[in-house]
Amino acid sequence: GRTFAAGDRLKDLVENYASLNIVPVAISYEYEPCDFLKTKELLAAHNAPGDKPYEKDEDEDLNSIITGITQWKGNVHIHVCDPLTREELQACAECPGHSSGLGHGPGERIQSGDQRMKSSGTGRHGTQDFNAFAANLCALIDNKIRQGYKCFPSNYIAYDLLHGTSTHKEQYTDQDKAAFLKRLESLPEMVFGSNSDKLLPEVLKAAQHIFLKIYANPRSAAHS
Repeated sequence: GRTFAAGDRLKDLVENYASLNIVPVAISYEYEPCDFLKTKELLAAHNAPGDKPYEKDEDEDLNSIITGITQWKGNVHIHVCDPLTREELQACAECPGHSSGLGHGPGERIQSGDQRMKSSGTGRHGTQDFNAFAANLCALIDNKIRQGYKCFPSNYIAYDLLHGTSTHKEQYTDQDKAAFLKRLESLPEMVFGSNSDKLLPEVLKAAQHIFLKIYANPRSAAHS
């Protein structure tokens, strides 16, 4: 089989990955099946003492995987992007390493289609720096997936609620908003269980903020 490590020549690295015919795929859910689990985990991590990072329960990851597979997601949108081109892979090999997982690091931008990545920073252009190539490739794929991601009414509703605005009111109906608010109202019971009636107001507010951010993030990323 082909090796995935950098070869003696730049063209080997590009050819190895070009032969894979990489096709990024963006999968968008109307409702995040792990929204309550993520809220609970992020809240616990936020409240963990500074010198003691949050530790997951033994079966927490497995439970998240099962929940993500089996639970209701509402509408699902799948966007299959164009395969990565040899030109894009060549640009990944020639461009210095980036500092952002989304391809927007200082002095750098990763573009789609037949456009090339450009950088005003300094670096080892045309070298066999595999780490830089891998970082640039990941950023390119992330950027294409982000461009193909579909925002649902739930994303626009969460963004408007989070920011106290009605900017996106044309993107959802009253029924959409009522359904989302019903899910939000169930958050205390779903996250805190039998302790939900003993919650401090600030804890509930923090949990709601995290929940809304989970849904608002796709809209924020799409317009960044």
